[in-house]
Amino acid sequence: QKSTEDEYSDYTDAFYNAQFQEMGKSDRLQRATNDEGEELNLVQLDYQRPIASDHKLETGWRSTIRDIGNDYLIEQFDGNQWYTLDDLSNKFVYDETIHALYLMMSGKFNKVSYQAGIRSEYTDVKTQLIQTGVTNPRDYLNWFPSAALSYEWAINNKYN
Repeated sequence: QKSTEDEYSDYTDAFYNAQFQEMGKSDRLQRATNDEGEELNLVQLDYQRPIASDHKLETGWRSTIRDIGNDYLIEQFDGNQWYTLDDLSNKFVYDETIHALYLMMSGKFNKVSYQAGIRSEYTDVKTQLIQTGVTNPRDYLNWFPSAALSYEWAINNKYN
C-alpha cells in the first residue's frame, strides 16, 4: 500500500497591536513545500490445528514493513529569486520493521474454558534526517503473555 501527500504554503508577516489592529507588514515572503510518502507492506500466516475434541492449537507469524519519507523545504524570496533556507529544510526518513510470532492454546474441560498464549515482537526502527546526517536506530524484543479462564454457570443463575 502506497500513499503520498503534497502540501504547499506561502507566508508573509503582519504586525498587530494589543487591540488586533494591523500595524504594518514585512517585505519578507516565504514558501514551504512538504512532500510526504508512505509505503506499507504486510505479510501474515496463521495456522490452527484441533487437538482432541475440545482443544485447539493456533500459531502464526506477521511481518509489517513501513517506510515513510517527509521532504520539507522552506524558501525565501530575495526580490529576484527564491533561495532555500537550509537551517529550516530537511528530509526525514522513517523505516520500521516489525516481526511477530504467536502461539495459543484454547479448549474446554466440562464447564471451564481456557485460553493461554504468548506473542513475541521484534521491532527495528531507524529514523534519519538526511541533510543534517542525524540517525537514530533502535531495535527491541518484547514478549506478551496472555491467559483467560471462564466458567459456564447454570442457566438459572444468569442475571438480566
